[in-house]
Amino acid sequence: MGRKPFAAPGCAGWHSGAALVLAALLLAGCDEPRGDGPPVLELEGDRTVRLDPGVELHDVRIGMDGVRPATVRAGPGDVVRFIAADSRTHAVAFISEELTPEARSFLERTGQLRSPPLLAEGASWIVSLEGAPPGRFPFVSVSGDERGVVVVER
Repeated sequence: MGRKPFAAPGCAGWHSGAALVLAALLLAGCDEPRGDGPPVLELEGDRTVRLDPGVELHDVRIGMDGVRPATVRAGPGDVVRFIAADSRTHAVAFISEELTPEARSFLERTGQLRSPPLLAEGASWIVSLEGAPPGRFPFVSVSGDERGVVVVER
């Protein structure tokens, strides 16, 4: 059994990958540390999601100057947030033909193979690595061909 990526008070089902994708569509703000606890993701409508202890949030900014950082090293269960760093429209897609069958299956099963359009600066998409197999997850910003890779390590 893996660890849950996060839990929102009063939202028992928020730990699934599909719920993460839905939450990503609503994501409107930045994480704001509150006290000494794990990061908090601010969602539209004054809702927040606090990451579980031990789960790391990895931010990837996508803009005219490329992908920063271009390589993200994460553990299974971590969360990756792709953020539009400029006002251009961006969409992130994992490169299906470069994924292992296990990685492709994981992303397809969790509905995380491609982001919705990120229409404004600061718009973001969250990917949960809960249950992700170890390996390389190459991705591209389809609007500008900026590339990067998420490396899931044990």
